[in-house]
Formats: sequence, structure tokens, C-alpha cells
Amino acid sequence: MSIACNVTSAISRAVLLAVAKGYRVDSQGRVWGPRGVRSTAAKKSPRGPYLFETFTMKDREGKVQTVPVARLAAYQRFGCPALGAGVIVRHRDDNGLNNRPTNLALGDSHDNSMDRPKAQRVAQAKRAAKASAKKRRAKR
Repeated sequence: MSIACNVTSAISRAVLLAVAKGYRVDSQGRVWGPRGVRSTAAKKSPRGPYLFETFTMKDREGKVQTVPVARLAAYQRFGCPALGAGVIVRHRDDNGLNNRPTNLALGDSHDNSMDRPKAQRVAQAKRAAKASAKKRRAKR
């Protein structure tokens, strides 16, 4: 796969570096590095209680780079569009630890939100409205 993508984010650059160094994700969602299977870590998303899988490697300057497994798998499957600005890698089964390429889809934040059950979306909207009203009252 070509590494001629026009990327701006540090994560996308880390994915391209991982590919250049020989990292890949197999059909079962496992990460393989140049020397065999690579261990991964489950991390909690900064935007909620969701888990996702990452691995680390060193860049050319020796700095540790964190690479999201789903983003690497999506790049392998979809190419450069997976690294575009505003593109989110979605998990069809809502399990952020299932990085099988067939479980991944590309979308935007709206698509990702609509993947959640309606009851969860409504509950989140109510919490957001309540927090917004509280901030408005505090400014008065």
C-alpha cells in the first residue's frame, strides 16, 4: 500500500510509520510487528467509557509513538481515506477491542453517534442539555 497520504494528525503519521516499519493487523485483529506478534493494551477513551486497543513503537528519533490498532487495520483495508481529517473508525459490533478488519467501517462523528442505541443517545442529550443549562445559570 502506498504511503503517499496527505495527513495532518500525529495519529495518522504514527500509523504510516507503523506500516513503513512492517506492522500489520491480521484477519483476527492481532498486531504483527517486524519480529512477530506485538502485545497491545486496552485504553479508556478520553470521550467516555469506551475501550480501544493500542500498541507502542519508537519513531526514528527514539520517541515512543502510540498507534491505535483500529486505525492501522482501517488503513490496511480502506487506504488513505481512513487517515483523513474528521474520519472516525467505527466498530460494527460496538466492541472497541474487536479490530478484525471486517468489523471496521469508516464514518464521521454523526455516523458514530447514530451507531448507539436510541435510548443511549436520548439519555446523553438530556445530560448535555442539563449541563448546558447549569453553565448558563452559573454565568448569570
